[in-house]
Amino acid sequence: MKMNFPPDRIDTNSMEHFTPEQEDILLHAILSDLHIEKSLPPVPAFPSYRSVVRRRYIIRKCCIAACVALLLFMLMPGTVVPAPISEVSAAPAADSSSARVEFSVNSAVPVREVSAQMNDHTIQVEETSYQNYAVDVQENGYLLLEVYSISGMYSSQGIEIDGIDDQAPVVISHYQSGDTIVITFTDNNGVGIDYPSITCYSSDTGISSAPLYYDEKTGQVTFSLPDSSEVISIPDKNGNTLTLMLSASRTGDSPE
Repeated sequence: MKMNFPPDRIDTNSMEHFTPEQEDILLHAILSDLHIEKSLPPVPAFPSYRSVVRRRYIIRKCCIAACVALLLFMLMPGTVVPAPISEVSAAPAADSSSARVEFSVNSAVPVREVSAQMNDHTIQVEETSYQNYAVDVQENGYLLLEVYSISGMYSSQGIEIDGIDDQAPVVISHYQSGDTIVITFTDNNGVGIDYPSITCYSSDTGISSAPLYYDEKTGQVTFSLPDSSEVISIPDKNGNTLTLMLSASRTGDSPE
């Protein structure tokens, strides 16, 4: 069947491609001449260039904003808010002579300074690993941990230390035996008496001497009665010292 198609509507001799409108006209004309009634599927609506660019721009901006927010959240401790101190633990030494305090600083960026004060005097802080620290405490009292971030923000945390032996030995009993006096000492639950360091000091002669005898198992220490007053010093192994006075009288004196 010959199709009667106006030449002014479509130039079949042209080397150019048909436009979408020309293709639709030609297809409808062919279907009409062939007596075929079939609806054409709707041409899909493609988004405009502006909407595509706008959508991509918005998505990119949202991704950038999310990344910035995540970065700020990670860097916030130590920059715009104080870097918190956490995981503070204190472990006394086996002989109760000291305690080791360990703690961490929660900050994604390095802090400017970490310091510690024990009873208002500064003690050394050791960095065991990144953002993990430790201090060795030699006395009981209040330990203050301090952190300064790179932006100058300050945070602190305090802990009470009470497991260190800071008590001097005490006298349990004493008796005189001839020209000697026997004194029994104890350090209770402390680090123990430093028997080799016990001394007797005479203010008249300016000489320090050791006791006549000591028994670490019983805690007994034997001194000779002095010709004048003497000062005896009984230290423990943590440096706590008990000081007693021996009189020059030989009428059954006992330590003061």
